[in-house]
Amino acid sequence: MERLLDRLEAGDPDGGLRLREAWGARGDVGVAELIRAPQTWLEEGSAAVWTTAGQIAHRFARYGEAEIAYLRAADHPSVDDRVRQLVRAAMAAKAAEEEARTAELLDHARAINAGHPSVVIADAREIDDAGEGLARLEEVDPLDGPQRSELEWLRCTLYRQLADDEAAEAAVKAAEAAYPGGLGVAEQSASLTLARERRRAVADEPHERQALAEAATTFEKLRAELLLLQDLPGAAQLAAQGVEALVLLNEQSEASRLLEEVVQRPAEYSDARAAAALGHAALEAQRPDLTLTFVPDDGEEEHRLLRADAALLQEGQGLSQPVETLCELLSSPNEFVAKRAAFALLQAAAVDEVVEWNERAAALVGAEQAWTLALLEAQRARSRGDTATAERLLAPHSGRSVVMRSLIDLAARGAEQSGDWTKALRLSEVLLAREAAQDDDRLVHASLAFRNGDAGQAVLEFLALARDVRRPRTPRRRAYRGAAEILQERHDYGELESVTDEWIRFAPEDTDAGWLRLFSLVRQSLVERALERWHERELPVKTEQQALLLAQIFSLAAPPREAVAEIARLSDRFERPERLEFALIDASLRQQGAELDEPLEARVRQAFQESRTASRTRRSCERSASTRTTPRRALRKSFASSRATARACCATSRSR
Repeated sequence: MERLLDRLEAGDPDGGLRLREAWGARGDVGVAELIRAPQTWLEEGSAAVWTTAGQIAHRFARYGEAEIAYLRAADHPSVDDRVRQLVRAAMAAKAAEEEARTAELLDHARAINAGHPSVVIADAREIDDAGEGLARLEEVDPLDGPQRSELEWLRCTLYRQLADDEAAEAAVKAAEAAYPGGLGVAEQSASLTLARERRRAVADEPHERQALAEAATTFEKLRAELLLLQDLPGAAQLAAQGVEALVLLNEQSEASRLLEEVVQRPAEYSDARAAAALGHAALEAQRPDLTLTFVPDDGEEEHRLLRADAALLQEGQGLSQPVETLCELLSSPNEFVAKRAAFALLQAAAVDEVVEWNERAAALVGAEQAWTLALLEAQRARSRGDTATAERLLAPHSGRSVVMRSLIDLAARGAEQSGDWTKALRLSEVLLAREAAQDDDRLVHASLAFRNGDAGQAVLEFLALARDVRRPRTPRRRAYRGAAEILQERHDYGELESVTDEWIRFAPEDTDAGWLRLFSLVRQSLVERALERWHERELPVKTEQQALLLAQIFSLAAPPREAVAEIARLSDRFERPERLEFALIDASLRQQGAELDEPLEARVRQAFQESRTASRTRRSCERSASTRTTPRRALRKSFASSRATARACCATSRSR
């Protein structure tokens, strides 16, 4: 915006200063209000000031105000290029999806000069064939740097449609050279990377992860800049592209995090096109709930498609209405909408027999990608328990990695019944030998090795991935977890301590690693070292099992008063469950003679008293003098039990 205002001030100092003040006071809102209700200085201002006001409004998706300003400039006595202003007004109307108004304004511009560069560029935008569009652009001799930059951006878009990345990159550089300093170069470069990696995914080729990660970072960075400029629709579009990049990187949690940020700003997805882009991205990130939040229920065809697709994926939503909507959309003249509706219908039918298989949808999907249809048909057979048919459908397409993953999964499910994991492992080895193999495939293979009884090999494979500095953080963290869980199950507590030490250094945010390390130290009777580790890095205590483990460490290793005080605090936090109360009593008995302050001593007496009362209730109203020792015996039993329950101190889910 500053560059637009600087250029205006160079030719119209007074108008530029006034418009800058309006912009500085209230941003795009103030400029839009000024266009709608112009002050005297603007009414009497130059064509240039109206043009700049229109450009600011256009930049911030205030298309109605932009059209008004451009038309005021077009009709101004001082205008030096009326056709260019009319085309700008037409582009504002097009952005507002006012097709009739767009055509009217472009016809008006053509009537004046059909060969004007702005008219030719506008016409090229409407040509469906990218090659023809590029040929038409060869006729254009740009009027100035900004228009040459606009021309090159359009060329970049058309080259991308032709998958000509080299030519698209050259167009980006030419656009930057013609009008330096815009955000567009970084955005287009990141968009080119995303488009290329989408094609790689379809072609079953390995991703260039570094380039894709840089693109994801660029999208987020540019989004932050546009948010500062209050360009909310532009920021939303960048967020959607960032989510797509993260999904391709298999960083689902990061994609979800970015979507959650956007959903906190309803104004960011108030623009219809931004809402649709975010809706698509949310579906890719497996967040249909957010698609239903982003996309308005306004009857627009693409919005109906997205909402119906999301409703079928969202638990608790009825099926009949979204299925009916998708069946209607199979007849859409928009090829993208019809194909997406077909895929959504078959996807629903593949996992839910209540949804009928739609042959028309199958024909649409099969004509586009036979292997996708095979996956969906196989999933439907599998949901009926017909694994033989599922394998038969998938076998002809096993050259595609996504199909091979389904075959591995089928083999693994069969092995759960038969106990023979040979087939699943063999298929997994075939997949790992391919360039398109992913980190998740390595994790699955390690899990299969463990299920086949080779725990040592499984640990080696998990740790090989965990220690691979070339790989992203998420799969490496999961690999550490997989290795640690196997070591815990094998009771190899020395190695578990070593691996969790390494895991904590790599990912200190993974608190499960800290709890597993403490558990390994307790099982090795290294309670003093466990207490040291706790004091070095205290962990959030979220479960009673974690509290019991910590109570055991303090009872055996901490100074008397500290032990009793900490266990009392833990028990109070979890509303004094029996096992923690026994731990408190045991600690106080272990530390007899220790000086406790009055509140703590009263708390211990209360624990003893409540324990006696509970014991009498459970057993008998008659108790001998040995009752005092009962809590201690019970605690020994509780701690024996806690060694088993301590395995659950980490709320982890197995990858195998």
